[in-house]
Amino acid sequence: MQNKLRDKQLDVLCDLVKQIQQIDFHYIFFNNPNNLKSGLATLFDIAEMKEFDEYGRWYYFGANAENTNEKILNWDFFFNFYSHPFIPKAIAIRLKKFNLRNNIFIKPYRDIRDSKCIILGKKQSIKEDTSCLYINDDDMGTCIGFKRAARELKDEIIKWASRYKVDDLNITTSHVNPV
Repeated sequence: MQNKLRDKQLDVLCDLVKQIQQIDFHYIFFNNPNNLKSGLATLFDIAEMKEFDEYGRWYYFGANAENTNEKILNWDFFFNFYSHPFIPKAIAIRLKKFNLRNNIFIKPYRDIRDSKCIILGKKQSIKEDTSCLYINDDDMGTCIGFKRAARELKDEIIKWASRYKVDDLNITTSHVNPV
C-alpha cells in the first residue's frame, strides 16, 4: 500500500513538473545597459536567471493585457497542486507562495516603463495603455523574491525525487542555458 501511495505522489509530482515546463513566458527587461532585452523563460528558467538578481519589481501582462481580470500568470494550476492530497508537504509549502491572487494590483505600462523592472507576459509587445499587474508583497513582488521562490520550488522537487532514487528528472533551464 505504501508503494502505491508513493507511486501516486510521483505521478502528481511529474504532472506538476510537466505543467511548469510547458508554460513559457515572454520576458522583457527595462532600464538595462542595452535598454531592452527579451526572450522566453519557464519558471525553472527564472530560478536560474541572474537578471532577476539585478532588477527591482516584476510585472505581468497577459495575452489580452487590456483585460485586467485576467488570471495572473495563468497559474490556477498551482492551487490544484498545492492543495492536492498526494503532493508532498514540503513541495506544497513552496507552491503556496505562488498563490498571489489576493495581492494583485494594476499600473499602466506608461507608469512603469522608466523603472528598472522585468515584465513577464504571454505576448511580445506592450502598448502605452497596457495594464501591468503586480504583486503588492515585499518578497514575492520583487524579482529577487520571485526568483528565490522559483528556486526553492525547483530544489524541493529535485530533493524529494532524489530521496526516492528518481535522480534524472528532466527539469531544465532550456531557454536560459540551451543545450
